Amino acid sequence: MKLKQHVIKPLGLMLLCMISLGLSVTTKAQECMQRIVTDSLRHTFDGTVMCAVEHNNILYVGGRFTNVSKHIGSFACLDKDTPVVLNQAGWPKVNGTVNTAVADGSGGWYIAGSFTLIDNAERLGLAHIDGNGALTSWAPKVNGTVYALAKQGSKLYFGGKFTQVNGANRSNLAAVNIQTATLTGWQPAANDTVLAMVGDGANIYCGGAFTTVNNQSKSRLAKVDTLSGTMASWSAAVNGSVLTLGQLQGNIYVGGAFSQAGAAIRNNGAAFAKSNGLLQSWNPNANNKIRSMVITDTAIFVGGDFYEIGGGFQRMIACLDPNSGLKNPNFSDYNFNYGIYINEIHTLSLAGRKLYAGGLFYWDESFSDRKRNRVLSIDLDNNTVLDWGITGGGITNNHVKFIGHANNKIFVGGDFGSVPAAQRNGIAAIDLTTNKLLDFKLPIQAFGTVNTIKFHNGLIYIGGDFNLNDNGQIRQDLAAFDPLTGNLATWGPRIPSGEVFTMAVHNNSMIVGGTFTAVVPPGGNSSVPAQRLVSLNLATGNVNWQGGLNNTVHAVAVKGDSVYVGGRFFVNGGLSRLAAYNAVTGTVLNWYPKANDHVFDLVIRGDTVFIGGVFTQVTNVNRTRLAMINTVTAAVGGVLGSTNSTVNNLELFDNQLYIGGAFFSVNGQTRKGVARLNLNDLSLSAWNPDINSNAAECILKLSDGKIVLGGFLNRVEQHRILGMITYEDVVTTPQINIEHDPLCEGTSIEFEANANFTVADYEWRLNGNMVGTNANTYTYLPVNGDVLTVQALTGTANCYTDTVAFDTINVSTIPFLTPVINITGNNAPVGGTVTITADVQNAGSNYYIDWRKNNLVVATTTVPEYTYTKTSGTDMVRATVYPDPDGCFNIDYVHSNLLNIETETGINTLQQNKFGIKVFPVPVLDKINIDGVENGDQLLIYNVTGKVVEKITLKKGVNTFSLRGLGKGNYILNIQSKQGDLKAQGPVTLL
Repeated sequence: MKLKQHVIKPLGLMLLCMISLGLSVTTKAQECMQRIVTDSLRHTFDGTVMCAVEHNNILYVGGRFTNVSKHIGSFACLDKDTPVVLNQAGWPKVNGTVNTAVADGSGGWYIAGSFTLIDNAERLGLAHIDGNGALTSWAPKVNGTVYALAKQGSKLYFGGKFTQVNGANRSNLAAVNIQTATLTGWQPAANDTVLAMVGDGANIYCGGAFTTVNNQSKSRLAKVDTLSGTMASWSAAVNGSVLTLGQLQGNIYVGGAFSQAGAAIRNNGAAFAKSNGLLQSWNPNANNKIRSMVITDTAIFVGGDFYEIGGGFQRMIACLDPNSGLKNPNFSDYNFNYGIYINEIHTLSLAGRKLYAGGLFYWDESFSDRKRNRVLSIDLDNNTVLDWGITGGGITNNHVKFIGHANNKIFVGGDFGSVPAAQRNGIAAIDLTTNKLLDFKLPIQAFGTVNTIKFHNGLIYIGGDFNLNDNGQIRQDLAAFDPLTGNLATWGPRIPSGEVFTMAVHNNSMIVGGTFTAVVPPGGNSSVPAQRLVSLNLATGNVNWQGGLNNTVHAVAVKGDSVYVGGRFFVNGGLSRLAAYNAVTGTVLNWYPKANDHVFDLVIRGDTVFIGGVFTQVTNVNRTRLAMINTVTAAVGGVLGSTNSTVNNLELFDNQLYIGGAFFSVNGQTRKGVARLNLNDLSLSAWNPDINSNAAECILKLSDGKIVLGGFLNRVEQHRILGMITYEDVVTTPQINIEHDPLCEGTSIEFEANANFTVADYEWRLNGNMVGTNANTYTYLPVNGDVLTVQALTGTANCYTDTVAFDTINVSTIPFLTPVINITGNNAPVGGTVTITADVQNAGSNYYIDWRKNNLVVATTTVPEYTYTKTSGTDMVRATVYPDPDGCFNIDYVHSNLLNIETETGINTLQQNKFGIKVFPVPVLDKINIDGVENGDQLLIYNVTGKVVEKITLKKGVNTFSLRGLGKGNYILNIQSKQGDLKAQGPVTLL
């Protein structure tokens, strides 16, 4: 085992050391890798984000959406009285589906499902969120989906659809240690999905879609020993999937999708004896699936897809008698038969006298505004559905598959991603400091679209395809507002038909492009011709000039007094998807590159126009959807790159060109929807967000350097995302650590340097002298007082806070030791406790001990003590100590002395014993010795009812006799003199 000794030096000292050691410092710009900003997962849009602009630390977002929600992941904490999501800022966000959860007893939860990430941490199917809402390090790895959990003591049992756990083979059933996440030896094998589990300490009852367990025929139900994983003899069986299990008074209750239990008809619900699996009389006879159940001593609450159950009409939720399965007549039908859309209850939880339910449903109570969406709560005392779950709270999309309670909070899991939305038609504002959605909204009609947004001279301008009426102020496709007040500006030219796609500012003019053919100036009713391109005065809104183009303009960019335009337009013998105009007069400039297909965006840097679209040639030069063109000569530049499909968005930030589109490869390398090119050498950046092949319609660099991506996004790098995501540079503090085995006296040691960056070269120095280069290892015979140093440069592959890192070892050797172990322990009766104590010497502080009983390893501990419960016979106990792996020892392990632990008969110290009488075992279970008596003394043995079951005359000296004929149980030994005087008495237990 390698030891780590890490020393962090101040930068000044680091640079000094670097210079003194002769290493050179590179000044080449580093390319930063990027990662998702976790808090950026907090807002989702129900459509496409098309554009964004930052002003005064507020992000204004435009697009084709009607609602903005708070992203919470698929496991959330809700207030028990109002379904408001709690702890949103730091709450762990699960990227997949949470199927079930079990409380940890301290306010936290073990969650299970089909997720792979929580925030940016890998979690495969299982995770633990503690009572403070923090993701813990507990992280078993499941290669499939987990559907069921059962917590039993120190173990968490789980079932699902998987073949491996922590790299070991497991067939749909497994168990891990709750503290360490290590896999236990429990490994029954089910041949198909396990969907439900319940435990009683001795056994785990499993339900699902399987037909065999451990190669034994088991029709969707099985009883498995919690220790051995072996099958118990249990005859319970149904002919369809089991979705939920519960237990009460010796019975296992089953819900699912079946029509037969054993040989009897049972529709979707049945009960079996825990002992032998015999079918019981409970028969709810549901007309559709029972998916969930909560059991009390007097009632069974069930949820599912049914509308008839227990002998009557009852939709989604029912209260049933635990003996008959008939519905409780006092449990209301809650009017669920009215205004219900999709009626699936997947989960129930009882918190006091409130029943909470979750699923896939939308209930409009009596067709009013009192809607319930995915969650609801019932007050069992008042027999009413509570306001908890009314729209404005609850979950907004997909399934709720788990609901539970702890510490006066409600926890829900499923495949949802957000909580109820705030209505925002086409535009929204987010405070970048607090990450909160602001109240700002413009009265754009529903389904209006904002395609482009600009900030200029104190106002924010938007263009798109929308109608806006703010107290009689009419705006069509163009508008401007004051970001401080949210009020509309007086600037109000209108586009009566068509759509605005792009805008750019030139002095006091706004250059606008799109599909329109006319503009109505402010205050007027008649339109002015404006063929797809127009310059509008920013003071008056009047038309300065128009472009006269025959098809759509998708992009405009300004350089000096020139406006460069890209789109779909085509004029024979002249313009072909590209054009340039004088920004003041509107005169077409002598600039005629020709693209053979649409140009969707363009940006300018220096004398170069970068264009993107669907073209494959520019002025007869092959360029596949990306190209560079000189702004003066119109000459096509060198190869910028190529994509396999449409490029519709370009943005320039520093020396990097960001491209967005419907592609999934750039320059032959996988890039899904977004990529980055380094303009200093035209290389493709290693940055590779996986946005699931959805185009990045919007790319924005914030003032703090973060990159915002928008579009019709639904999943980004395994996260469930809707509409928008933010990335930040990964800036790392370079570290290098020297690792080595224990520095044992007289032993040659290999020192290994490991860094958190790619190292081009290493330098090793011993006591200031160069001893090695070009390798991350150095081997020598250490001497007390030596100083060993390694140093390396970071290179340019990623971003680092410093350019050099080093580590130093001050050598101190360790003498060799010989470990010693001796053990002692007590005898005990059958069922009693045996404690074995070890005296360990010279083994270091981090040793461990294997405890062997009768030549089998029965326990491994890191403390010098082992306890167990005594069984019959003699136990041969021995311990083996394995010394501290970080120490120096001349032997790998040492055995202790052999200890024989005998079985005592269970005889306690005799009372009223004034005569030195001793009773002790022969050490055989059914024989005892009695010594210290006189000839003629009598032994009387009483059972627990006070009846004499044995009378024996004793002789002087040792008396040995068998108690075999008495049978197992508790007895009283009574020793009397010949005259009947009591000399001694005491209990004995025969096992």
